Amino acid sequence: TKTEVGDIHASTSALKSFCTTIAADGIEDCRKACGGHGFLQSSGFPEMITAYLQNPTVEGDNQMLPMQVVKILLKLVKDVQSGNTKDWENTDARYLLGAVEAMLNGNYNDNSEQGESGSCTHTRTCSAESKDAM
Repeated sequence: TKTEVGDIHASTSALKSFCTTIAADGIEDCRKACGGHGFLQSSGFPEMITAYLQNPTVEGDNQMLPMQVVKILLKLVKDVQSGNTKDWENTDARYLLGAVEAMLNGNYNDNSEQGESGSCTHTRTCSAESKDAM
């Protein structure tokens, strides 16, 4: 379904953004740890930097990909508000259904325990007076 495709797209977008950023930052940290030697061709960093540092940008910039994930998450929130969660039950994001519903109702999970349906079993009332104040 369209919801399942959106869920897969959100998962892969988030994973690509996260992994390429962590790897690029790791390469740069290692180069810096080597001091001036990190710039030497014999260190291997110049080749690694030119070969890898394009990855956070190609096929979707890491500034744009999280926005696509947020778009899918906002659709999930809208569907939970309207009670139209049937399509989400077959996706990887199904674990968010109970948490989103609890937040929209002004409750949050006191423990990480969940009931059979995935809904919160131990909740406390949030101190905010309205959903807008959250």
